[in-house]
Amino acid sequence: MTQPIYYGGDYNPEQWDEATVRQDIELMVQAGVNLVSLGIFSWAKLEPREGDYQLDWLGELLDQLHAAGIKVDLATGTASPPPWMARLYPETLPVTAAGVRLKAGSRQQYSPSSSLFRAKATALTRQMATRFGSHPAVVMWHVSNEYGCHIKECFSEESREAFRAWLWGRYGSIEALNQAWGTAFWSQTYYDFAEVEPPAPLPTYANPAQSLDWRRFSDHALYSCFAAEAAVLREVTPHIPVTTNFLGMFDTCDYWQWARGMDVISNDCYPDPADPRAAADFALNADLMRSLGGGRPFWLMEQTAGLVQWRARNSRKQPGQLKLWSLQQVARGADAILFFQWRQSVQGAETFHSAMLPHSGTQSPTWREVVDLGQSLKRLESVVGSRVRSHAGMLFDWDSYWARQSAIGPVEPATFQAVRGWYSTLFNAGMVVDFLPPADKPAGVDDVFPAAPTAHPVCAPAAAETGRSEGEAGGTSSPNSAAEVAAPPLIVVPAQFMLSTATAQRIADWARGGAQVIVGATTGMLDGAGVAQQGGYLSQLPEAGVRVLDYYPATGEVCAWLDEPVLPTETITARVSAPAANRAMALDVAEGPLRRAASRLLGGDGSVLQARNWAELLAVDEDTQVLATFRGGELNGLPAITRREVGKGAIWYVGTELDGAARAVVVAVAAAYARIPNPLAGLPAGVEAVRRGEALFLLNHADTTAQIGGLNGVELLTGEQVGGHVLIPGRSAAVVVPKVAQGH
Repeated sequence: MTQPIYYGGDYNPEQWDEATVRQDIELMVQAGVNLVSLGIFSWAKLEPREGDYQLDWLGELLDQLHAAGIKVDLATGTASPPPWMARLYPETLPVTAAGVRLKAGSRQQYSPSSSLFRAKATALTRQMATRFGSHPAVVMWHVSNEYGCHIKECFSEESREAFRAWLWGRYGSIEALNQAWGTAFWSQTYYDFAEVEPPAPLPTYANPAQSLDWRRFSDHALYSCFAAEAAVLREVTPHIPVTTNFLGMFDTCDYWQWARGMDVISNDCYPDPADPRAAADFALNADLMRSLGGGRPFWLMEQTAGLVQWRARNSRKQPGQLKLWSLQQVARGADAILFFQWRQSVQGAETFHSAMLPHSGTQSPTWREVVDLGQSLKRLESVVGSRVRSHAGMLFDWDSYWARQSAIGPVEPATFQAVRGWYSTLFNAGMVVDFLPPADKPAGVDDVFPAAPTAHPVCAPAAAETGRSEGEAGGTSSPNSAAEVAAPPLIVVPAQFMLSTATAQRIADWARGGAQVIVGATTGMLDGAGVAQQGGYLSQLPEAGVRVLDYYPATGEVCAWLDEPVLPTETITARVSAPAANRAMALDVAEGPLRRAASRLLGGDGSVLQARNWAELLAVDEDTQVLATFRGGELNGLPAITRREVGKGAIWYVGTELDGAARAVVVAVAAAYARIPNPLAGLPAGVEAVRRGEALFLLNHADTTAQIGGLNGVELLTGEQVGGHVLIPGRSAAVVVPKVAQGH
């Protein structure tokens, strides 16, 4: 039997009376809903008093849903402890860095390190698994909800003791900790683990290595909460897969590590409809989730049907975007399209967060779009379980990002700015991206994050397709280990601030194997142990043919000694140049493919590209080609962009922060070297094209109708034969498969 694309959302029946619940189920059937996430915030009703488990109401509801043909992603109910726990056990509540113990009355009011909280959570989980593990409606366990969304760390005494124990397990001795943290600086040397504290409020800067280990520990504490519940579920119900919902490119949790404990990857994503880059944001989330699962399909666990309630200004999706963006997720690997939530709440903090069934009910335009999407997803069952064909890869490492965030200087980093910038360029070049993990993880962590269990067929059906068709240049399946399959032909390393020897070797191996690898600025400033690289940054990667001797940040904003403009009457000051105050900088492009591409894409003679914020002084090997140099300032005429052939491929180095146009030029030339056919060839502006299995998804993000020719097959959403071209109205999609693929 073919598995459908799961469609539905969070359902919170504890907010409604029985008559409303009966109506809800009838409307779910009408909308094409075939799965709901149930019980996520139900702890207070499941266990109204300590040890008094009231589960009959949930059993009756499962029976009703099953009778209607609706499956259930059943939550353990542990996302929000009930008020009685805070009253009886205030020690389970989280403590801020300032020492303030937070109160109950919201959600996630628990300390991740609280052994008592974990005991109560696993006790409820065992009750749920024992009671409902054999219920035919239950196809997935949903552990807690959005770990780290509100509470990412806790500074209670229990957490502090857990941190010390974690450090002892990681380093084995206080001497090893001192060595790893560089505590000889500022007289920070420890002689006993009891002296070590989390980086709570301090007189001035915390030790960067201490801050980095605190982030690692806090991630470990959160994961341990998940692992404790998952262990119970796998003991009692080994036949039911387990997940928890991720939060995209979230800075709190290392999802490469978490993914190893998931049976299926699931994600919550809420791009802002007011942002023209929202479609790229949604695509990034999909590519990342698919990659975390090693190329297997993922579930979109939450999105909004219209608008959220938590932004300062909440914009709603335009007509058609609910369906268009949902189909984009399917195109990039989603086998489930779910929302928060089914029925819009009439009270509480999320009263004005939209839902599949809005306050106005079935008269709402949102409801009509919900019903239409349900019908469309039924026509796409043939893509379930199939793989997505990609063009490029991108190295992404949470641990390196944390090291950058923990460092004091040289400039304050923007959250994932480099990753998002390069991804936006690849997205607008029509490319699907596989995210790639680093080669190694810190010692002492892998044993805490267990390997992924065997995938359950209900979540990841077997599929014959691989990411790359035979002889196709571009496209790989997404590896959870980059060594599992051949590397993508084009790979971007946006900013690997902490570069280990093993990851540097992997980058070199990618190039030797034939990949064009673009390495961004600030890569390799620290080695794999978090120590500043001696002898020139990036010296871990000699194959790049470049070492970074120094850096020249452009501040933009100035720490002004006197807050008033400089006047001509200030005879000395008025003649002092301060180039660092200017964020923008120009690059002179050498004759060759880069200049020709710049001329073709940007107009003019292509001799100048724009950069900003950051510049590096590069020492370049004789066999390294200089593609662009800095114009003006202290680095005038010195290398800014280089390329060195390595084996069958090459390593590019970009020693500055390019603007979007310059990134597009570099990607275009690198893609040409990689022999990647232009994914946008023949497509009108605004159209995204993604191949999943045999299906070609054509997603028109523009407001105007797009006409696309050269197609022959069947359009799945309408069932119509296609012979020549299709017309796709604005903010809508078409899905075309060859005629020979019909019935697969």
